[in-house]
Amino acid sequence: METLKSARPLTSRPLTSAHQNITNTGLIAPKSSRGKTALRRQIQDKSYFIGLLRMKINELNAENNSLLRECEIMTKEEARIGVYRQKAETFARELNDLTLELMTYNEFVDRTRIDDEMSAVKDDTNEIKHENEALIANLENDYAKLRDLENVIKRNDEKLKEVQKLISIVKNKFSETQIKEFDLMQTMNNELTKECHLLEQEISLWRMKKNEIEEKTVRDGNIMKMELIKAITKLRNLEKQKNKLLNAEDSEENERKHLLAQVKRDNNYINSLTNQMEQLNTSLNQIKSEIEFYKDGDKLLKFSDLRQQDKIFDDFMIDYNNRKRTLIDELETINHEINDTTNKLSRYLKYLNIIKRMRNDTNSVYDMSNEIIIQKRKLELEIYKNTQAKEKAELEKETLSARISKLNEGIKSYSDVAGLKSQVESKLKTVKQNSETVRGVIQSLKIDKDKMASEAKEIELKMEKDDNHRQIVALEKELSQILLINNKLKENDNSQMISEMKAMILDNVKKYNQSLIGF
Repeated sequence: METLKSARPLTSRPLTSAHQNITNTGLIAPKSSRGKTALRRQIQDKSYFIGLLRMKINELNAENNSLLRECEIMTKEEARIGVYRQKAETFARELNDLTLELMTYNEFVDRTRIDDEMSAVKDDTNEIKHENEALIANLENDYAKLRDLENVIKRNDEKLKEVQKLISIVKNKFSETQIKEFDLMQTMNNELTKECHLLEQEISLWRMKKNEIEEKTVRDGNIMKMELIKAITKLRNLEKQKNKLLNAEDSEENERKHLLAQVKRDNNYINSLTNQMEQLNTSLNQIKSEIEFYKDGDKLLKFSDLRQQDKIFDDFMIDYNNRKRTLIDELETINHEINDTTNKLSRYLKYLNIIKRMRNDTNSVYDMSNEIIIQKRKLELEIYKNTQAKEKAELEKETLSARISKLNEGIKSYSDVAGLKSQVESKLKTVKQNSETVRGVIQSLKIDKDKMASEAKEIELKMEKDDNHRQIVALEKELSQILLINNKLKENDNSQMISEMKAMILDNVKKYNQSLIGF
């Protein structure tokens, strides 16, 4: 009996192989009483290895399923990416169309600002329509030419096929040496044709560059023409103004009115431009700040709290401004009433002076020298006022020229996109730093506010407990009642106040008349 000490799976007894035939499937039990046990062991060995194989098959199936799921996810993502690409292409096309429309609108607005007539604009639109019609006709002609070329290409292809058939027939008649020579010549011909195609492509590229340069020159020329037209129109307007000022037959007051009207128009236009620029800058800064805030969740929460506080503060400021406006309106009405009364009193004084003069004429000869002096002083006052108005107009012209130069500098600065980007980035950095400092200050202020609130509550509690505070409150109530009684009494005594106001106004009018007359 030979024994093998290697243990068998699912058994503790060592395997014995004496007088047993070994085959591919395993051990075969001998023909004895122990045949049933041997068959059981053989079945147990097979079941163990089959179980291992099934475990591995299940693992592989699970991995395969996970990979299939990942593949499905990737295909869905690729489909989404394709959809987004198509959307981006459509948006880009729409953006190009809208930019073209915006360019045309800006040109129309510039021309209206230059004070071009609508007839000129209509003529330009008609010219553009004629150009479009000519382009359509050219496109139709080009399309017809393309069809003719396609037909020619088809005919040439048919001829080439016929030639190739003839070449194949002739080639069959060639000898071996002639066939080799023909192949060499054909390869040379193919290489030369490739070189010709490359050279033609280079020529087409150079032609495209040439056309682009010509188009750029044409565009620059058009821009220069537009600028020249603007400058010429401005020169004409200035020459008209100059001629009006030189050949004006009106008085100085009319000239001053025209100048002031022009200055006001220019001021309004400049203010509108500055407001637009400020609005654009504020909108850009707001958009960038919102983008930065929406990136972080903590910032969003803080920003929402700050917005609520800002709303409360804005409501308070609106109420304050409304109250302020009402008070200002009341003051204006009072001032208008005072001015009306002064005008009426001045008229009455004039009538009184006229009556006095009439009486003096009846009693004595009218003094002409005093009248001449008064008229002279009045004329001097009017001349002085005119000179002051001229100086103001000149100063306003200087300020307008300075503002126009600033606007031109701003336009130049906004043309440099790279510089603006760098400036905006630097400003954003400074804003971030300032926001951090402001947050720290706000936190410190909140802490101080809480401390102050707690202290105020403690003080209120102490004051409520004190008897002196109660006495002060009672005295305040009595004072308010006394003030109400005084107001009622004042309302009843309006006649006395009006007489006092009249006396004050009469004194002021007398002083003013004395200053005008000179004694």
